[in-house]
Amino acid sequence: MKLVEVKYSWSNNKFYKGKYKKFECNINYSAHYAGWYYTVTSNDIRDIRYNSLWDEQVFSSKDVCAKACTDYINEVNKNAKISSKLE
Repeated sequence: MKLVEVKYSWSNNKFYKGKYKKFECNINYSAHYAGWYYTVTSNDIRDIRYNSLWDEQVFSSKDVCAKACTDYINEVNKNAKISSKLE
């Protein structure tokens, strides 16, 4: 996944955006949490949204966070394939 830095004038934190398998990924550094976290939004009819902070997951580096984000997306897609076979 290619990450592009996004700058906001209202924040000193770091923000990156990327796309992976029809999902938008936001990789963010928060000084408040002293670490990296990710958010995921699907671009399809499933309307999947997730934030790693919901499960209190904070990562030590941008690369580790991006890997966790892609792993989450792969798991969502795997579970979607399994559930569609069960129906």
